[in-house]
Amino acid sequence: MNNYLKLITEIMDLRDLFNSGHQRNVAKYAVKLGQALGLEQSELDNLYTSALLHDIGKLMTPHKVLNKPGELSEDEMNVIRNHPVIGAKLLEAAEFDSKIVEVAKYHHERWDGSGYPKGLKGEEIDLEAKILAVALWMLLVF
Repeated sequence: MNNYLKLITEIMDLRDLFNSGHQRNVAKYAVKLGQALGLEQSELDNLYTSALLHDIGKLMTPHKVLNKPGELSEDEMNVIRNHPVIGAKLLEAAEFDSKIVEVAKYHHERWDGSGYPKGLKGEEIDLEAKILAVALWMLLVF
């Protein structure tokens, strides 16, 4: 991991103590899944970076929402649901590869169209974004 990615990851950990280490764990699972699916090294590198930065938009989420104990209201959930869009804007502004931006933006889309931010479904979702979504799910289960 280069120094800039490490710095960003550390900042994200400090901002959201509840999920400290989350990005690195997601990246580990995502890369293993990508390897199992036969992705090329350049694709795995982009997937790794996308996984590390997938929640960067949460840096702009109000602390009282991000770290609220208990259930979130619908309005608060809408704030959370906006983090992939904000993150994509941040990554675009920092001139990250468009593939990294896309994967980070759509990591909460779901095969059945129930995800966010666009409600994409099935083949509309990029493979790496699907992999990232599965890696996130794996962390919840295992």
